[in-house]
Amino acid sequence: MGGQKCGTTSLHDYLSRHPAIFMSRTKELNFFCAARNASRGRAWYEAQFPTDRPVRGEASPHYTNYPFEPGVPARMHALLPQARLMYLVREPVARILSHYVHWVGEGQETRSLEEALADFESSPYLTRSRYAWQLEQYLAVYPPEQVLVITTEELRDQRAATLRRVFRFLGVDESFTCAAFARQLYRARDQRRLTPLGRAVATVTRRLASPQWPPGLVWRLKHLPYPALSRPVPVPVMPPKLATAVREFLRPDRERLRALTGRDFPEWEAA
Repeated sequence: MGGQKCGTTSLHDYLSRHPAIFMSRTKELNFFCAARNASRGRAWYEAQFPTDRPVRGEASPHYTNYPFEPGVPARMHALLPQARLMYLVREPVARILSHYVHWVGEGQETRSLEEALADFESSPYLTRSRYAWQLEQYLAVYPPEQVLVITTEELRDQRAATLRRVFRFLGVDESFTCAAFARQLYRARDQRRLTPLGRAVATVTRRLASPQWPPGLVWRLKHLPYPALSRPVPVPVMPPKLATAVREFLRPDRERLRALTGRDFPEWEAA
């Protein structure tokens, strides 16, 4: 269920490798978002999981985009009250920078970083980094034991141990491993902005990709035109004064996150 730019693409791929887990071929189904795919109906959603594997899942960061995507937890709980939810969170300033670079690359952001963060209260960059606020929406309908919070940093730096914890949470063989677990699919410094021709080629590539192909292969095919038909997006450095202001604004939320999870998140202290 998110968060955006926190490693959901990599985790989706890792989970899909486990023989007891089926992950949707389209990574982000966005079924529980009212303005996206909710109108397609339950039969459409169930058809995205054509498998007899005991564990089935998807990865839609828009599910933790409250209040811009309201009502998601209630709709999810109405259909899947026994769901086990995983929420990836990341050091907030690093997540904001990655989010900003991603939107620049997608053509959704044309402002400078400082302009984009001018209003903390209404900024989607800050909203998606208010992890406790997002998590509280789910804990209003799901019990804590059905929610696992993972940090991007531990998935990156302690991947084997973190995946064992994830598999244990899902009730599958936690000893499973494979060579693909060594790969990280996306890094902000790899973000590129497609030229108009590059966007056309990427669209055709996506349409040709079979829904039966593994998500990691689809991701690589989608990015085939990048080197020749794109330009790199530089990762900006957030000015220290702005970074301090962002962290101070998010401090109450981080304290609530600590209380909700019983974790101190020491991996964020060096940032």
